[in-house]
Amino acid sequence: MRIDTTVKRVAVEIEGNLYEVEPKTVATAERLKQAEHSAEGEKARYQLWLDQLGILLGKAAVKRLFPAGKNENLDRMELIYLGVMDAFDAGARQAREARNQQAVKAIEDMEKQLRPLRELLESVSAQYEMIGRE
Repeated sequence: MRIDTTVKRVAVEIEGNLYEVEPKTVATAERLKQAEHSAEGEKARYQLWLDQLGILLGKAAVKRLFPAGKNENLDRMELIYLGVMDAFDAGARQAREARNQQAVKAIEDMEKQLRPLRELLESVSAQYEMIGRE
């Protein structure tokens, strides 16, 4: 079995501008986790988004994306945050999806192989039901 370890750089396009996402490394994951642990309460949730976006896109990108400070639209901020986090996890997600598709195909193949046995059992069961009625 060949394992493809090709990792592509990820970028997101936000409102016509392209932003490169920080590579998924242990160091980056630790920084994201640290930002998460530092967050407390409802206000901290928005700050967490900004902090984690700063880690993944860079602080300059965050300033460009959110120049209005506390007057930023939170729905817009959340959409950007979720999209960037999704892009950050894209490689692993695609690998999981491929593995899930393989599992579904294996199950479908098994179902096709077992179909004649199921049909035989249904036929025998129907015959026994007919004998039981006589």
